Amino acid sequence: MKHAKTNQDSFCWNLSIPLDCEMRAVVDPKLTGKRLRDLLQQNRISVSMLQDALQLSCPQSIYHWFWGKALPSIEHLVTMSRMLCVPVEGLLVFRPKTCIAWPQQWKYREEDLYRRVMAYGNRIAA
Repeated sequence: MKHAKTNQDSFCWNLSIPLDCEMRAVVDPKLTGKRLRDLLQQNRISVSMLQDALQLSCPQSIYHWFWGKALPSIEHLVTMSRMLCVPVEGLLVFRPKTCIAWPQQWKYREEDLYRRVMAYGNRIAA
């Protein structure tokens, strides 16, 4: 997953709110794909039926979800959750208490953030 890059001339709002490990939710693509495949099999929904329901031109993206190579979009997750009568969170598998924080997010102190916010505000006002 890519994140916004920062340098001295730009400000990334991601840096202003430090998140601790328990607040971050990290989805495990492989286990999520396995859960999707299992739920579809339990409900006897084939890949072609899901493809039709999601209006996909080919089933390849569904197989990519199953293999953990990609995750479904929000629209597809909502549609599948309605089909399976499962909340969206029930389709996803989260990694337990992982904290994959961006390294640069934690090295900035409050003073540095304040300085950057002020510099950004001054640049916009000018």
